[in-house]
Amino acid sequence: MAHEYLEVLERVPPPPSKQPEVVAELEAFCADIESFKQGRLTCYLVSGSTTNWGQEWRATMRSVARGYEHVLLRAYVPVSGLPVKLDLYDRDVLNCTELGEVRAALKEFLQRPNVRETIEVYAR
Repeated sequence: MAHEYLEVLERVPPPPSKQPEVVAELEAFCADIESFKQGRLTCYLVSGSTTNWGQEWRATMRSVARGYEHVLLRAYVPVSGLPVKLDLYDRDVLNCTELGEVRAALKEFLQRPNVRETIEVYAR
């Protein structure tokens, strides 16, 4: 009877997942924002709560000069990796069923005037 749960865990393989790829894409998003502003701000992922949509990841900027932080967006990534729910602070949360959709949504997000203005303010 001892270790019966361990035996089950060792016997059943984990399900295939694209989660590492999705998280890597979110990290690349943050890294490119940092590179764009050449050290005047940091951008990083913060792990949040686990919800029925998946693990919450917050893309967060921090002003190097002032220390202020700002959450740019929230991504909810399930164990399987897809679909990703992107909360871009619009009326609706985007449902991305492919990694290419995540990339396209992040690129569109960066083109918004209010997002670009926020990046500029935090880089001062």
